[in-house]
Amino acid sequence: MLCLFLLIATLGVAQQPPVIDWNVSWFNACPDGVCRNVITVNNQWPPPTVRVKRRAIFTLRVYNQLNDGECITIHTHGIDQWGNNPYDGVDGVTQW
Repeated sequence: MLCLFLLIATLGVAQQPPVIDWNVSWFNACPDGVCRNVITVNNQWPPPTVRVKRRAIFTLRVYNQLNDGECITIHTHGIDQWGNNPYDGVDGVTQW
């Protein structure tokens, strides 16, 4: 009876998908030995890799902290964009 109660209690709790925050900003780095300002994610160069299991659901929040008027696009590899082609690809070609 206790096991059944624990199972029901566990199923009753809605799990929220994990949230990954990316702060995109300029940062001084030396990716090829020459120091200069580069666009980074969370002040990391190269930007962090997001690894998830198949069919995983998560939220990626991107905060544009570049200079006024500077835009960013996010391109993913390994994520099929079936029916969502505007969200994948090169800015101005398949993205709007």
